[in-house]
Amino acid sequence: MRAAYFDHNKLFVHAGILPNIIDVAMREQGARGGEEIASYVNEVFRRALVERERIAAHDLPHEIFHIGTSHTRDRRLPGEIGYEPAGIFTPDLREVDHYRYHNKLLPQVIGHTASKNGEIRYSPGSWLQRDYIAIDVGRQHGRGNGGLLLTDFGWVEVTPGGPAQLVEIGPLFVRLAHEAAAGGTRPEEQVEADLRQMLSAYFRAAKSEMRSLGEIQEGLFVNLSPAQVVVLERFLLTIRQTGRCVIVTDLDEMLTAFSGADLEHSTIEVLANYLAAGGVVVFNTRAFFDWFYYRLLRPLIIQLGPRSRLLANVLLVLSGGNELYVFQDGAYRLVSRSTGKDMAEGFDTLVTLSRERRFFPSVPELDPERVVYIGDSSVPAGIDHSMAGRVGIVINVGDAMLEMPGQSIINLHRGYLRTIDLIVAASVALNESGQTEVPESPPDVGDTVLWTFEGKDFPPDRRLRVRVGASGYVHAGVARADGAWDPVYNVPLTPLPEGGYEAVLPYGVDRFTFFWTEAPWIPGHPGHWERGQPRGGGVFKAAAAPAGN
Repeated sequence: MRAAYFDHNKLFVHAGILPNIIDVAMREQGARGGEEIASYVNEVFRRALVERERIAAHDLPHEIFHIGTSHTRDRRLPGEIGYEPAGIFTPDLREVDHYRYHNKLLPQVIGHTASKNGEIRYSPGSWLQRDYIAIDVGRQHGRGNGGLLLTDFGWVEVTPGGPAQLVEIGPLFVRLAHEAAAGGTRPEEQVEADLRQMLSAYFRAAKSEMRSLGEIQEGLFVNLSPAQVVVLERFLLTIRQTGRCVIVTDLDEMLTAFSGADLEHSTIEVLANYLAAGGVVVFNTRAFFDWFYYRLLRPLIIQLGPRSRLLANVLLVLSGGNELYVFQDGAYRLVSRSTGKDMAEGFDTLVTLSRERRFFPSVPELDPERVVYIGDSSVPAGIDHSMAGRVGIVINVGDAMLEMPGQSIINLHRGYLRTIDLIVAASVALNESGQTEVPESPPDVGDTVLWTFEGKDFPPDRRLRVRVGASGYVHAGVARADGAWDPVYNVPLTPLPEGGYEAVLPYGVDRFTFFWTEAPWIPGHPGHWERGQPRGGGVFKAAAAPAGN
């Protein structure tokens, strides 16, 4: 009996082998590499089986049996206060993905956190190598521990104790079969060798066949009731007629989690195309700015460019509705900060600000009746009913739920895939309208003063071009007489072709520091402040103006 298996240059394990287990294997047995670590884990597992008639994780002291905190009632994930890593049986996919982003994982194929629609999920950005793959049987099909598994070769039927059968082949399988047949009659050994070569190439670089836009839009309407079809059709028709679409969502974690389903569309590309078509997206989430920037905003800014006018259509309601940010002059400006609000109240504040054009002309005006809210009833927080009650349409991409009185709820299911498909369909409708509006370009940068750690002095009333050697963002502002900063900006540090990172600060900034999205990680954050900020120190200030000025 084994708890881990190594083959095809990957570890096969139930829920994942995190760095804590690798460290223990190296410390206790000098194990290095996937095969030796698998051998160590199996030895510990077999020893536990010999010593006990029955295994219960909470009775066993060894780290491979630890439950950790990602599946407890008071869940704690990496970087959060109170987090404890799991052993090999209970990591959460988001826990695994955290370490994958930090290049601390061995390539592995895992299960444990089931996909409700039975899909194989690949970690974002790794489909070419297939380094981190999550496999589990969709639970809704209900065949004991079996069911239907959707692979890139097609649907596979899995039965407990029996063989897996390919019950519906996919386009990639057909293409590979045609390629194999095109070679003519060859000796059996050569055919087998060719098949192994093709399958190896597939696992290195396979990609699902591209679906046409028509197929994507048609797939949106599968399994909907007639009433829901009418609502969704009306939604897309309104976009074509008005050239406007505003999506509010709290699914930032799902869009960046270890899923990936729709491989021909990356999340960032889909969002970029939607914004280019004139769409507006409001991320209304409990995440703080540093986490949201680290997970989603930074890659989007790199895709679009740090001063892209399209970023004006990405509005942020963060910290559970207590912080609002809008894009202004190449930076995300904090326009509202409060305490005690919920996400729906934060959205109300954003709507009010959007109507005060003289203060924030770059913010598109929001009409709640024409806003669509995309939520997921399957996640722990579920659908935000207060938020749902403020908008015209609610689209649930989780498990089906009943409609609320006077509220249209469209149950699309299939999480990530349907969310992406909906945004793609909205982008098409915007392009078809022929009357979309895109924000005005930010003002020219103009003359700047270069700031580096080698040359920290800078004059007042000059625009700064900050150049550093690490990733993160610049936290900047203008100091008032009482010492408070107003306004406050978070300015992305974007990579330079020649190496390093750069940010152009808004005009008038005379105070700034850095948040680095690199080690060491402070508890609850994806990085650290410069010299312990914001508790003091590490703030760079403009030189005092000459006397008499």
